[in-house]
Amino acid sequence: MQNELFDELEYKPLYRGYKEIFEEIFGEGFPYVNLRTLLDPYSSDWGETTMEDKLDMIKQIVESEKISILDILQDYPFDNQEHCEDEEYIHFATEKGLRILLKAMLNQNLHLI
Repeated sequence: MQNELFDELEYKPLYRGYKEIFEEIFGEGFPYVNLRTLLDPYSSDWGETTMEDKLDMIKQIVESEKISILDILQDYPFDNQEHCEDEEYIHFATEKGLRILLKAMLNQNLHLI
């Protein structure tokens, strides 16, 4: 059973992976290149940054115009398969992470996406 959030997304692999693009945005050696930091509230990576850090990272990603949030959401489930083979879990965790991020954006009156 596929999660409804991803039903409309047709996967088109990026010419370059998001990790390479993130290094361009944040600089080489940026410690939080893994999207689980932003999208998986059940991962240990999520706890390595504050909500303020996460929102700042999203703001920098959007403002860079090097990659869209939609591109990230399309690429993430396939990139994350190396860490988790349970596709249903990936979709569930991502939806939960997006809900948390959206709530935080709304609470801070941020209009990033």
